[in-house]
Amino acid sequence: MKSVSPALHWPVILSLLVLFFAGCGSSAEQRTVGGTLSGLFDSATISLQNNGVGSLVIKENGSFIFSGTVAAGSPYNVTVATQPLGQVCTVTNGSGTLPLVSPLNVTNISVVCIASLTSENEVFGAVTGLGTGLSVTLLNNGTDALEVDDEGFVFPVLYSSGTAYSVTVSVQPPGQTCVVTNGSGVIPAVGAIPAVLLTCS
Repeated sequence: MKSVSPALHWPVILSLLVLFFAGCGSSAEQRTVGGTLSGLFDSATISLQNNGVGSLVIKENGSFIFSGTVAAGSPYNVTVATQPLGQVCTVTNGSGTLPLVSPLNVTNISVVCIASLTSENEVFGAVTGLGTGLSVTLLNNGTDALEVDDEGFVFPVLYSSGTAYSVTVSVQPPGQTCVVTNGSGVIPAVGAIPAVLLTCS
């Protein structure tokens, strides 16, 4: 019986091994993309995207991970889709290729938020004690009337930095008296004003 040289078997064996390991890894090679957010203002919200799709909404500082997984070897590119009010957030280590070997997941993306330099800003505040179904009318600098019937308010006009503001009550709700606290100041060049407080009793 004629024997076959072992060397002739090696190409076939190698091909089978490649196909075997490729088949084993195709379903398991999935990675997550995440990192750390810092500097976000209290009550602020930022929205991130990966590769220009989806939306990851974050409301507090700390670690974050995009939902779902991405195949190893695929590119990722994390960007800010929606900036928080009064801030600018930048992404570091936001793009690359999902690793094929350890470390398996991307965890070193850094998103840092700072106060934005802006020429315009909002006058806003919170309301407590207002009776159900009642409303109160506010003025800013004696104009820009705003009727409030909820727990919060924002004057629809944007005010330039350096402009003085003074929120007062124009029309009280029936049977109640509302008092403004922290209602005056100057629109800053950086960040937002302190919230105006309206207490009704």
